[in-house]
Order: sequence, then C-alpha cells, then structure tokens
Amino acid sequence: MTLGEAAEYGAKELCGLKTPLADCEILLAFALSESRLFVKTHPERLLSQREEAAFREFVARRKNNCPIAYITGRKEFLGLELFAAPGALVPRPETELVAEEAARLLAGKKAPRVCDMGTGSGALAVGLGTLVAGCFVTACDVSAEALAVAEKNVKRFGLENRTELVLSDWFSALEGRRFDMIVSNPPYI
Repeated sequence: MTLGEAAEYGAKELCGLKTPLADCEILLAFALSESRLFVKTHPERLLSQREEAAFREFVARRKNNCPIAYITGRKEFLGLELFAAPGALVPRPETELVAEEAARLLAGKKAPRVCDMGTGSGALAVGLGTLVAGCFVTACDVSAEALAVAEKNVKRFGLENRTELVLSDWFSALEGRRFDMIVSNPPYI
C-alpha cells in the first residue's frame, strides 16, 4: 500500500467524522513518524507491513470515536506538545484563550500564585508556567489519574519547582490558601 492509497482508505473509513482527510493524514504521519507534509508530498512511498498494520489500527480506533490525541499520546497546546492519555480530557482550543487571557492579566505581577481548578492534563498549569515568569501554579483535580497525566506534562517542561499537584474535590484540600488568580475550564456539562 502506498501513502496515497492509505490516505484514500483512511479517508473512506473515517467519512462519518467531521474531518476525515485531516484525521487520516495525522494518523498516517504518526504511523510513519513523519510530518503531515511528508504524507502529502510522497503519495508513491510504500508502507512497510508494520506501518500499514499500525495505521489500520489507528484508523479503526479513530472510527470508534477515540480522540486522535489518545491515539498519538500528544496534543499541541500554546505551541507546546503535551502528553495526552485517557485519564484526562484533551485540552480544547478555547482553553488556550483562557491561558492567554490569564497570562495577560498576570503580566507584571511578581511571582503570582495561581490555582488551576480541574487541571486535567495540566494544560493551563503548564501554559501559565511557561507564559508567566515566576508564576507558581497549584493544579487541583479530583482524579488521581488526571493528576498523573498532569505530572508528566509538568515534568516534560521542567516546571516541578513552580507547580504543586493537589488531589482535591474543588477547594476541599486548599483551606486557608490564597491565590492571585483562579483559572478553570471544566468540561462541558
């Protein structure tokens, strides 16, 4: 199977989804450890048996509505490549707006303390840790599984000394603490 044939197959299999061709190209690029540009510009390249098997598995998972981020294990957020896993929801595009607006409001504050409620993957905590100099983030979540995902992202960007991960049902474990800002972008209800 060539890349061109694989793209046709994948797009056909994913035709019920919102962006079948884009999804297919991302999964094909991931199966090959290449870029989407490579996939688009080398339609004649043959896939190895291993690459084809991996791609078919990825397409089958995506066809069953598995988020691409869970298949690839990564999600871009504010230009950063975050680790993604089923234990935490995939950061939504509007979460970037929350991070950018929070960073704008914190600009000029010396060593601001921020609480990220319902941190999930830690996207807001990591985003603010990289956007705001000296920012210390207390990242809370009720899910230990989500905090494990957040911890991987905090470590990936070297923010361990400026991020505290707290298992907490909202404010229950934060009694008496004060913050310059509280951020949150909980899942849709």
